[in-house]
Amino acid sequence: MMDYSYTIEEAKEEIKESVKVYFSKDARGNYRIPQERQNPFYLVGAPGIGKTQMVREIAEEIGCGFYATSLTHHTRNSILGLPVIRGDEVKYTEYTMPEMLAVIEEKYKSGQKEGLLLLDEFASMPESLVAPMLAFLQNKTIGNHTLPKGWVLILSSNPPEYNRTARKFDAAIMDRVRVMELEYSRNDFLFYAEQKNLHPSIQEFVKTHGDMAYVCSQGNNEQEIVTARGWENLSDCLYGYEAKKYPVSYRLIHQFLKSDAIASQFFQYYSLRGSCLTTRDIFQILDGAATKEYVDCLSEASFDEKWRTASLVKTCLSERCRKDADAIFQLDILVTLSEVMESVAKKDSGFTNFHQCLSDYLGYDKLMGQKNILFDCMEDDRLATVIKDQVPTVLEEIHAQLKELASHGQNIFGNRYCSNEEMMDLVRLEMKDYQKQAEEAAGYTDEMISCGICFVKEISQKECGLFNGFINMIGKDHDILRVLSFRQNAEYVKALKQMGSGEAA
Repeated sequence: MMDYSYTIEEAKEEIKESVKVYFSKDARGNYRIPQERQNPFYLVGAPGIGKTQMVREIAEEIGCGFYATSLTHHTRNSILGLPVIRGDEVKYTEYTMPEMLAVIEEKYKSGQKEGLLLLDEFASMPESLVAPMLAFLQNKTIGNHTLPKGWVLILSSNPPEYNRTARKFDAAIMDRVRVMELEYSRNDFLFYAEQKNLHPSIQEFVKTHGDMAYVCSQGNNEQEIVTARGWENLSDCLYGYEAKKYPVSYRLIHQFLKSDAIASQFFQYYSLRGSCLTTRDIFQILDGAATKEYVDCLSEASFDEKWRTASLVKTCLSERCRKDADAIFQLDILVTLSEVMESVAKKDSGFTNFHQCLSDYLGYDKLMGQKNILFDCMEDDRLATVIKDQVPTVLEEIHAQLKELASHGQNIFGNRYCSNEEMMDLVRLEMKDYQKQAEEAAGYTDEMISCGICFVKEISQKECGLFNGFINMIGKDHDILRVLSFRQNAEYVKALKQMGSGEAA
């Protein structure tokens, strides 16, 4: 299916090109596309993604005027204007110029003959404004007042899932706008952060924690909001606090990054930056760099600083293990699938309609707790237990292979059926490839885990409990633990024996 979404940078370039087309004139000085046929842009994107800033930058780069206003701040009177009685003998009512058009009129008179008018929170405007706005979109007029020619209308909104007051518009409105759905892009944010000179710690953090740079989710019980706006405001605060030499606390960061996990991670990173070690330093240690310089750097550090360093080691290990752990997970699925199939085969139960059952199985939103319907024998739920709430890629691949074989009408699949042994051969063949991938991935990650454990052990020589706490911490991380369960890491096993015997770290 075609992806019609835009990153901020992609949208920016396309809007900029279109605005230049709207501004272009013929030989007689008339706009090539009359104002009434200049369809407004309708930007739909999550809060804080940078919609307003993008339009402001477009205006600056083109060199035209710019004005932004939120429709949630307006009333019917401010949009339609106030009624005024005119006439001496015959009285009639005339409406004053609407507030936003009055602003544009002033800009026009001051020399800004062309510009961009941004109406934010378009989907959340009061019901009383819907009809006037429809006329504005169609004719660029409100009552007797018209948007000056040369000014282009841009609308923006948050999707309904982020704003309970946002409405879905009917065809009459949607037919008059150019809809552009915006998505977050880390590269766009990093480019913007560099342009705006955001605090170096923010730029460095986003480079290594791309999945934490933008989060906007609203669950039933909790809300996480981490946006480009939040990072920019936090950057200003950090510069100000550092200038005054005020301490930066976790609670301060959480005011801007409204996510417990992300605020905590950034606080750790910021606390370590400069005085101790950064994420970049930790990754170098995990990749096998000599540790003496880093250990010396922490020799006089407090217990809290060393603990934050150990926590950062665990975070970096988890990030590196995530991809490798997935390869091991896919292999675990194949191993379990093979064992279950052999168990079923011993009971002389054929895998009739296997790929259709597999398709139904993959269709569940949540596999954990669902009955294993892959086979005629219903009692074995081991595969569902291993999968939990993830849909493994390998099952989708096997399903695709089965469909392909069936579509070619091969004999063994003539009736959408294959024998037990033929089915198991397919799984065994897949298992060889995934075994190789998992071993290669785990071999590399295993070395990093060893480097991490040895480094934390070095900085823990005088700190009772620090090393044991670190070992407990990595043993509870899902991704690291999956690698540890696949390869018996020598340093981890040694540490567990020390803890079991009560030896000091």
